[in-house]
Amino acid sequence: KGAGEFLSSDHVTFEYERLFEQAQNAEYATYCELTDRSFVFAEREWCQFFFFEADGSCDDPPVFKFDDGDFGSRQVTRTFWEFIEERVVDYEIWDL
Repeated sequence: KGAGEFLSSDHVTFEYERLFEQAQNAEYATYCELTDRSFVFAEREWCQFFFFEADGSCDDPPVFKFDDGDFGSRQVTRTFWEFIEERVVDYEIWDL
């Protein structure tokens, strides 16, 4: 129920049991409307949340990011797997 040290150097955590509740914070509700099918799976420094819609329509759904500095959510990758691949590549480049 977490990702251990994966991406900890970039301050990304995957402790999803508490993330949906945090992302539902009333301060964010105007800018990020999560549904009961939104799966918030990662956060970065409590100001960015990554999620997808777990509605059964796709085995590898697009990933969206809510950033409280941007005041809204936007799609960041076409698939969940693409999100993970990008993080692994970034880690390999920046973890010298």
